[in-house]
Amino acid sequence: MLNTAAAFTFLFFATAKSAAAALTYSDEINKLFGIYIKTGGYPDAIFDYLGKGKISDDIYDVHWNAFVSDVSKDGKSVEIAIAVIYGIVGSYSSKINLSSIARMQGIKSHVTVREYLEAFDDLFVSKSIFPVANKKYVFRKDRKVYFNDPFLYNLFAKKINLSDKQEESKIVEGILFNHIYRFVNRYKTIAEPKTSIGFYSGAREIDFVIDDFGFELKWQNEVDKTDFPNTELKNKVLLSKKTLDNQDANGIKILPLPLFLSAL
Repeated sequence: MLNTAAAFTFLFFATAKSAAAALTYSDEINKLFGIYIKTGGYPDAIFDYLGKGKISDDIYDVHWNAFVSDVSKDGKSVEIAIAVIYGIVGSYSSKINLSSIARMQGIKSHVTVREYLEAFDDLFVSKSIFPVANKKYVFRKDRKVYFNDPFLYNLFAKKINLSDKQEESKIVEGILFNHIYRFVNRYKTIAEPKTSIGFYSGAREIDFVIDDFGFELKWQNEVDKTDFPNTELKNKVLLSKKTLDNQDANGIKILPLPLFLSAL
């Protein structure tokens, strides 16, 4: 079994080697990725979208009712759970402050918000990630929260009626997180402790950091190496819609996100 550093190094070489060939199929990959942004990995949503060009309200209702049922079975308040979901969607891909969510949503305490986020993790709804400082996770600082599947973002945004003009870029950031997380934990059983992923905040903010690897997403067609924040990380991956540059100058690789994900 490869350790984290070796696994990512292997991934970089494999991705670079297959980039030219994969570009031949970039139109098809991008089309499929566009569908995945809407449907995620939920088979009923996928088949409904492929058949009708959209996801029916009935599909959303089924999964919303399942979420409500799971929350109730877990002994939690559905009303508070929805309030926390509202806070997650409203701050998606940005740092969230538990006290602010509690205050804005009329929840008694930030401790309650934290308990519900932990419950969502156990229910495979979302995951929290924390900032990294001096190679350690800082759990007392504001966190980021990502849903475990892009369909869940679409489901919750629809049900709480909270739209966002930048939602695609935010959904895509969540997709990137989940695929990195699954890759680095791919050989672990459910019972084993998972390898965590963090982020850098502040002037040198980087979307995702794990060991000595940094991943920065710019969901736009064209990017260059100056779009990656100045950092001491040895291995840097800058992800975009279309730009590809595997020259590895200054330790930076630039890859189209759909291509990168296809190599995982």
